[in-house]
Parts: sequence; structure tokens; C-alpha cells
Amino acid sequence: ICLNLNIKIKYAKSITKDNGWFSGFFDADGTVTYSIKNSIPQLTISVTNKLLIDVLPFKDRLGGNIYFDKGQNGYYK
Repeated sequence: ICLNLNIKIKYAKSITKDNGWFSGFFDADGTVTYSIKNSIPQLTISVTNKLLIDVLPFKDRLGGNIYFDKGQNGYYK
């Protein structure tokens, strides 16, 4: 919509412990899962979004990996 209306997109600032964007984004696009693989418990914390720039702050703060999934018109996780 912003591109169609020629409105500059505002990207998220760096994540801090006081950043409301972080918790709001995770509430909307985040997941926490728990599973057992080969008798070893595994906790996964992830976010999913079409824009890489929205997923990068989570990797920077929490570590882990980002991959692109071609399903559902493509998204980063």
C-alpha cells in the first residue's frame, strides 16, 4: 500500500529490552514449539514474514538461522 501511495516505509529500529515492536511483532508472527527428536527435547522460537528485514532483528538478538521457504508465495523463517 505504501508503495502504491508513494509513502516512505518506516522500518523497525534496533531491538532493545524496552522495544514494543519486538513483542508486538512476535505476538503477531511468532511461534514457540517444543518437540522431542531422537529422545532429545528441542525448543524452537521462530518468526515468519515475507520481508527479510523484519526477521533479521530476531536473528541478531536471539541467534539461530534464517531460511526462505517458497511455499505460500514465499516467506522468511
